[in-house]
Amino acid sequence: MEAPAPTADEKYIKIAQQEESRIFDKLLHKETNGISVYELKGRLQNTMEEHFGPFRHETTMKEGIPKLLKIREDFLRVRIDDGSRVYNQNLKDALELDGMIDVALALAYGALARQESRGAHYRTDYPKRDDVNWLKHTLAYFSEGRIQLSYIPVRITKWTKFEERKY
Repeated sequence: MEAPAPTADEKYIKIAQQEESRIFDKLLHKETNGISVYELKGRLQNTMEEHFGPFRHETTMKEGIPKLLKIREDFLRVRIDDGSRVYNQNLKDALELDGMIDVALALAYGALARQESRGAHYRTDYPKRDDVNWLKHTLAYFSEGRIQLSYIPVRITKWTKFEERKY
């Protein structure tokens, strides 16, 4: 007996079609006078290093967020030099950059909101860990084109060991 063919919810088919259209009709067939993927990637790397590196401060992070938003805006004019649909490294790099910008924005907003130092997140303006207010996970997601943050409590188990890291 043959298994029935899988079915997909029409909502998800439509989302997949929209994404395919975004990639192949909008990204791949843009005018050649756009911004290089690699120029934008360099700007993203420099912005993250300068404003969201290992040692963070509210002032520098607040200066960095508009730069990230400008990179997100400039991505709309990104140039894909290779028009091929097969083995297109330039298109792959553009799609990766698209996701990297989203992750950078989520990290930036989450780091700015978290007013403490914890693990690899070190705030020079909040050098102490604050378990009373910040013993929670930060969740970041896009809603209506903006980063939204929410929080869920840390699940404490018998294996969870809480102590301040000292280096």
